[in-house]
Amino acid sequence: MTRDSRPVLEQVKCGFKIAAIIVVICAALSVLTSHLPTYQMEAWWWHVRHGNIAHVGDFSVPVPSGWVVWIFDAGPTQEIQLANTKGGRAFWGMITISQETWQRRDSSLDQLAQLRRKSMESLGIHITNLRQIAVAGANGICVDGETAVAGSPIRDISCRWETGFVAEYIGSSLNASTFYSILAGTAKLQKK
Repeated sequence: MTRDSRPVLEQVKCGFKIAAIIVVICAALSVLTSHLPTYQMEAWWWHVRHGNIAHVGDFSVPVPSGWVVWIFDAGPTQEIQLANTKGGRAFWGMITISQETWQRRDSSLDQLAQLRRKSMESLGIHITNLRQIAVAGANGICVDGETAVAGSPIRDISCRWETGFVAEYIGSSLNASTFYSILAGTAKLQKK
């Protein structure tokens, strides 16, 4: 190894230049990675691994392309969450679907709707519609409401079935139709 023949001051200046270049590269990488569409990439990867169907309890749920899925399994409740990653803020939406195995089976649809309606109204959600809906041959009811957060309108839909199947949507009104089409495509898994 040969000794650097430059004066010490020149060596220090060179070291500072190298450090400045490293800092600029790290800052640029940080800015670039913060602008990467990570949720879109996560959604794409989920669809590559699982296709377009997610399973929750006894049901198979269709998952539109561009929606990412997170799966939770906590004791007696199995749950998935779907989040829209396409279209930006105007099309944001989150769907939660679960099958509660511990739910009381003696509750009628009207009782389930009234409980959910009271809960939503206590949160300041204006109820706009009650809708009877069938999923995989089971009758259910959806309580559809609207609210606003920071001046932006938000749609809140809560659906319950006597079987313990639960589906909820919160997000842009533009994605509410996607929520209902997901419910329409949901099917009961065949027992082997």
